[in-house]
Amino acid sequence: MKVTRFEDLEIWQLARELCKYVFKGTSREPFCSDFRFRDQMRAVAGSSMDNIAEGFDRGGNKEFIQFLYVSKSSLLRSTAIFEFVAPKNLSKSPFFTFSIGWKGTIT
Repeated sequence: MKVTRFEDLEIWQLARELCKYVFKGTSREPFCSDFRFRDQMRAVAGSSMDNIAEGFDRGGNKEFIQFLYVSKSSLLRSTAIFEFVAPKNLSKSPFFTFSIGWKGTIT
């Protein structure tokens, strides 16, 4: 079956779910009051979704693969952001635990 819309890609659907989760998680304390962290996490999640869609629209496998690598880099950046936050004792949040769990699914 040929995929004709990026919305039908499983990877984009997963990125969308993560994006929803990030927005929900960063809307609660202690994350909602750390504006820089909140905004960075939201940007990373959105960037991942955007890159999958943009790469798909390029029409060629080579460019699409490149955009998938950029998307992956965006998601891995979230891990680095969490590592920065960890010393602030925010890492005990279920949101932190869930988001770090995504690191293992990004290959």
